[in-house]
Amino acid sequence: MPDKIVVKVKEEYPYMYTTYKKDKYIITNNGKVLDRTIKLNNKSLIKIKLPKKKPQIGKKFTDDKNILEFISLLQKLKYSKDIKEIDLENYNDIGIIIKDIQINFGDLKNYKYKLKLLDSVLKDIDNKKLKAYSISLDKGKNPVVEVEEKSLDEKDEDN
Repeated sequence: MPDKIVVKVKEEYPYMYTTYKKDKYIITNNGKVLDRTIKLNNKSLIKIKLPKKKPQIGKKFTDDKNILEFISLLQKLKYSKDIKEIDLENYNDIGIIIKDIQINFGDLKNYKYKLKLLDSVLKDIDNKKLKAYSISLDKGKNPVVEVEEKSLDEKDEDN
């Protein structure tokens, strides 16, 4: 008989919310719809835009394993605490807002690579103290970063 038992615990907690008509639905970090409310008390929840269908309490908001893994990997990013919104209304044109930067993620092709790339681009923006307002990961293999021109001028003055 084995002399030890391995128990894996997956913590589930409110992580996001979505709106359907006038109601708000609280969704866990694993994608399960927890509750419906009219007024949202937890301001730290991430807004998630979903296709227009009524969320089912007690069920996951999607059966798509890639979307659920994408949400799980987003939570592991260095900048995950800065995520304000995830737009999943169209799975071919995913959008994310991190630190007021609009990220055009595109579809889920190579999403693991694109998430790692996004993390390094955000780190680079921080290190260079640039004020970015847009990152496009849907324009081929190389990300396109749009920054405020002033932040480039300030950078030049420092050198």
